[in-house]
Amino acid sequence: TSPKSLSVDELKQWLESGKQFQLVDVRGAEAFQKTHIKGAFNVPLEKIQTHFKETDERPERPIAFICNTDRSSSQAAEQLTKQRHAEIYIVRGGMKQWEEKEYPVIHLTGINSHHDDEQ
Repeated sequence: TSPKSLSVDELKQWLESGKQFQLVDVRGAEAFQKTHIKGAFNVPLEKIQTHFKETDERPERPIAFICNTDRSSSQAAEQLTKQRHAEIYIVRGGMKQWEEKEYPVIHLTGINSHHDDEQ
């Protein structure tokens, strides 16, 4: 089966309703730390196949991929549909659209960037 698409509005509904799925952010670690959606976990695009081969505890659970727009998400989804049977979704518009709609995000900037304790 080929990946399906999911709007940011639908994603927000899924999160609010407690739907059982995995939200995977395929951006680099730096972008993820700067801002991400609560509950998302970070698996950079180049690690997708190995990550899911090794640590796919719930292969039946749907996965929604998100990136900055939806280009990397599409690549991740394509890679995974070959080795997985659960429903796979691509979040259209990605983080860019999520943030344009001012939906909630977690900012981790500033963590570990202070060296106050150096003496």
